[in-house]
Amino acid sequence: MTTLRSAYVALGLIVAMSGGAGATVHHVDWSGGGGYLTIQEAADACAEGDTIEIAPGDYHEQITFSTEKLLIVGAGRNQARVLWDGEGPALKGDGIQTQFTHTIRDLSIVRSPDSEDAIKYPAGAVILENTDIVGDIRGDGRFSAIVDNCTLTDISMTGGLRVSSISGSVVGRASVSGESQYGDHSLTSSGSEYGELSLWFARATLEDDLVKQAFVNSGYGYWSGVEATRTEFDQINSTGEVVLSDCIVWGDLDMTDVNLEYCPAAGLDLTDCVIHGSISLPGETEDDVSCIRLLHNTILGSLWLAVPPPEYYPTCYPWEIRSNIVMGQTEIWLDPSFWPVPITHNDFVSGFSISAPGDSVLANLSVDPLFCDLPAGDLALQSCSPCVGVAHDGGDIGRLGVGCECASPVEPVTWGRLKALFR
Repeated sequence: MTTLRSAYVALGLIVAMSGGAGATVHHVDWSGGGGYLTIQEAADACAEGDTIEIAPGDYHEQITFSTEKLLIVGAGRNQARVLWDGEGPALKGDGIQTQFTHTIRDLSIVRSPDSEDAIKYPAGAVILENTDIVGDIRGDGRFSAIVDNCTLTDISMTGGLRVSSISGSVVGRASVSGESQYGDHSLTSSGSEYGELSLWFARATLEDDLVKQAFVNSGYGYWSGVEATRTEFDQINSTGEVVLSDCIVWGDLDMTDVNLEYCPAAGLDLTDCVIHGSISLPGETEDDVSCIRLLHNTILGSLWLAVPPPEYYPTCYPWEIRSNIVMGQTEIWLDPSFWPVPITHNDFVSGFSISAPGDSVLANLSVDPLFCDLPAGDLALQSCSPCVGVAHDGGDIGRLGVGCECASPVEPVTWGRLKALFR
């Protein structure tokens, strides 16, 4: 992901500089201090590879770019602002078809109250750096958006977008969607913060992000899903695929509406995660779920899995539920005709009810895992925990391993000993 983004940025800089010695810098100043009073005037005068520099101020205009490979630089976010008050997007491309088109830097772009779009391009790409965007980023054809260190408010990245990258940014509310059921939009993100992230016909790969609310909506899409590493979520609601590694979910992970008829790639794959809420993935018919893999997770709520046989496709990541700590009640039901699924070496603290074919339910515990300090949120294990060294792979059950020495046992206080203290 980092390599992909770096390549995009590098190519974008090459494009912006590709005008060579003949490239021209066009200065825009609404107060008359530059060569142009409006950004549109400068855009009309540009040749391929030119640069537009925008002085501080509010520019109440709609800008149409018909020249490729431009660098547009403002005086700073919230200092140079494009504020469009009419119909249509504030900034749009006309007839632009190259893979890398424009780099926009140090600028604010605010959509009109009468339009959803802040930026709309038919194709090509836009690279946004240190920019504030209020409104949607939309493409009609093959279009990519690369976003670095920006603030995005209430946006929808949709239409013909194929690949988008967001890094180091603050995103208030984002909806990412492709054009069709084939999941033709993918988002990569790193080091960003999302108030809300919704995926429709799209897949997101997240790394080191913060997401308050995540919604994965398959609809009739085959590729809706989220894959995350070292990312924190407040809550996840999904009807598509959820693949998490080394993540934290502070609330519930709810997949109660999964339906394979709509999304055959649906599934749940958690490795080395901490789930502070519950996990629900019930299925009532053969349409309702595909794959589940849970390895070395700590789940503070309950675990509810009801899994009919996966009729829609025969292969997926290996089914297994191993070496997890589940503090709440565990209920797992697998269809009797299902192949044996290893459910082994877990600590189901509050007990479990498991109906599964074969003899694959083995070596599970129902004991206090002896966390270092559960009330304080320290979920590492005491050195004397019954979960230490007994996982399926010889490690520790759960996510965090040993984090403290065994607490000294407290000697029971009897009434006789209590009276002796006051003699």
